[in-house]
Amino acid sequence: MALSFLKHVLIVSAAAGGVASGGLPANAFAQAPARMVGKGSVTGDARTGGTASYAYIVPCDATTRPPSEVPFEIRVTGGRYNGQRLRLTRAQFLECRDDPTVPTPAGGVDTLVGFGDFSVSAPIGAPSAGVVIWAFVDGGRGGAKDRASLTFVEFPGRGDVFFPFAAAPPGPFPGSTQPTGFNTAQPFARGVPAAAIVR
Repeated sequence: MALSFLKHVLIVSAAAGGVASGGLPANAFAQAPARMVGKGSVTGDARTGGTASYAYIVPCDATTRPPSEVPFEIRVTGGRYNGQRLRLTRAQFLECRDDPTVPTPAGGVDTLVGFGDFSVSAPIGAPSAGVVIWAFVDGGRGGAKDRASLTFVEFPGRGDVFFPFAAAPPGPFPGSTQPTGFNTAQPFARGVPAAAIVR
């Protein structure tokens, strides 16, 4: 799939509310020095089904970093992708944004959108997505106004197929809570190693 096409899908669906579950208005971009950190869960639509739990530490300059510095994992229970585990192997496109309708946290950004390649652990013959589009919004302390979505992209040979998960606010990550919210923007200096929140 062409990089420009996925960018178009991401921007158009976000503006329409399809990616970020509420929409993302035009806003400023801030690629660094900030990052988003989060754990939570999102629910598949009627066609996708199931629940996708996510855990990530994504710097705003993730496209210039090796995968070891961008831990991002997704685990799915139920639905089309039941039992699958995905790990980010390459961030193809990423933007950190300051949405003027959202209180801006200390990191200077409140929204992270992007897409990338993921390794997939799945049963033989099961449907799988090698690319995932994501959108995370830090709506403030506590997570009540946070938003999250993950869209799995399959390549069946005749066009692309999109299978979305979304929640506003996200549900909890199994066995864990985030006292500052399910998505948290933070100041971040390049060269500071990310603590591995993905286990």
